[in-house]
Amino acid sequence: FKTMIPRYVYSHPKISEADIITYLDFDIIVADDIKKTYELLAARKRLDAERLARHYPKEDPETVSSIYFFSELVGRSLQPFHGGVFFLDRNSQRCLDLWGEEIVNNDSTRDQIALSHLNTKILKRQLSGCKLWALPRAYNLRYPTEKLMKEGRK
Repeated sequence: FKTMIPRYVYSHPKISEADIITYLDFDIIVADDIKKTYELLAARKRLDAERLARHYPKEDPETVSSIYFFSELVGRSLQPFHGGVFFLDRNSQRCLDLWGEEIVNNDSTRDQIALSHLNTKILKRQLSGCKLWALPRAYNLRYPTEKLMKEGRK
């Protein structure tokens, strides 16, 4: 379902004007003002457009498909993409379609695994027109654990 979001949003007359779509799994909690997150995203989008122009001169930063994810700390390992929180724009559908293909083709039960496979193909330049970007772990998003629910926000 999550790979179909822009098709729905941009075909619906009341919400088709959205510039950014934020996807949150149901188990994600926004714990503070999210304005700083959108400011970070806007700054990163500008920086990444410059990076694309410099390192991928054949790809137009205005039309390349991009998805922005938060990094995830799993145990002591930093995973580049947390599939439960991400940001999309009007050009994100190609990346979402490729992600969906990875999920189906690899019979993956975790979308992070499919994202990892997809990113490897992108980095090896086996695929073009899609970029996955990792944002630093979000300070204002929480994953509801038993401890968090008992202690509340600190």
